Amino acid sequence: MSTNKSFSTETSERYSRALFEVSKESNELEKVEQDIKNFQLLLSSSLELKNFIKDPTINITQQNIVLNLLAEKIGFSKNLKNFFLLLIEKRRIFFVKKITDSFLKLCLKKRGEIKASLISSKELSQSKIDEISKDFKSIIKNPTNKKEDQINVIMKISENYNFNILLKNFLCFLIEKRRLFFLRNILIKFLDICSQKRGEIKAKLVVAKKLNEDEVTKIRDELSKDFTNKVKLDYKYDESLIGGLIIQVGSAMIDTSIKNKLKKLENKMIEA
Repeated sequence: MSTNKSFSTETSERYSRALFEVSKESNELEKVEQDIKNFQLLLSSSLELKNFIKDPTINITQQNIVLNLLAEKIGFSKNLKNFFLLLIEKRRIFFVKKITDSFLKLCLKKRGEIKASLISSKELSQSKIDEISKDFKSIIKNPTNKKEDQINVIMKISENYNFNILLKNFLCFLIEKRRLFFLRNILIKFLDICSQKRGEIKAKLVVAKKLNEDEVTKIRDELSKDFTNKVKLDYKYDESLIGGLIIQVGSAMIDTSIKNKLKKLENKMIEA
């Protein structure tokens, strides 16, 4: 064993290389890379998850249960899910941060990049993070939390994800003014303003079946042609619609869902 490298570093590099090769062979490298970024985002925002992973007293069965839940929530690829289960079985899950960091470096090296860049594939939405990370949600929404604790969390996230200094200062300003629990609404409004400045039209699409990225893009492009402006499409899957879809662009709405048709039929029967 090398004298200038710790055991955990050598182990991490070995495991990350194995995951990299398996992902590349199965043509899932980009998917696994984004899944790992999503996992790291969750890990950095959840003290509870960090403590769970680092605690060697938690048995393998409990770790497997939590890992399977995370894999389902985040949508891990099969290869990444099995890899994490292997780490648990080999009692190496407490190296997961080093292993995933090493994996991301391999991905950057493959693309010939020196610094990390923003990947424009699927990322966890804020609502998804809130759903999974109760700890981070509490930091944001609980007005009884100390300012110092909130600032420490924001500074750590800013460092990990290279926030613009204006954004970092703005978030600290919200903490100072005890307005951080309005963060979600503030950011949504900000994105709306940016969208308006670009001349985009907001549209909502709710469908009864899951659509892939290509299908959503095709619908967005068709709507952009109809309205002569670029459409910013908010897609949502809702199985309660049973069938059909709902499209809303501005004040105009088209509802072809079976749920809506059944509701109209019910109203007619009540009125008869």
